[in-house]
Amino acid sequence: MKPISGLAGTPATPSNHLSECKFLRRFAWLSAAVWTLILAVSLYINIRQTFDNAYELARHKATDSFNKDQAIRLWINSLGGVYLDTARGAQPLHCLATLPDRDIALPGGKAYTLYDSGSVLKDIQRKYGLL
Repeated sequence: MKPISGLAGTPATPSNHLSECKFLRRFAWLSAAVWTLILAVSLYINIRQTFDNAYELARHKATDSFNKDQAIRLWINSLGGVYLDTARGAQPLHCLATLPDRDIALPGGKAYTLYDSGSVLKDIQRKYGLL
């Protein structure tokens, strides 16, 4: 029977061959474990970045929406309110009933009612909130 050659030119015995196989198995398992750990860490980082990006996008969209609502409120308040055509569905507001110019009628017969900024935004949200 021919001797099995080992590492560094030393003749291998069956026990050397078994220890070499054990070493290779351990090395393979360790390599697989390290590779799995690297992939798991990479996956965690990618998922975390995705959630962080989604959170930032949602925060920016919410801030933009809030700022738009604030701009509409400030603009309407700077005008002292806006008059809306009652023929198009604008109902007089009971909370503004004490104002003498809440409801006005033009000589042509058109009727308008005064809306404040909060009521305008509430009406917009009620009518177009699903857009």
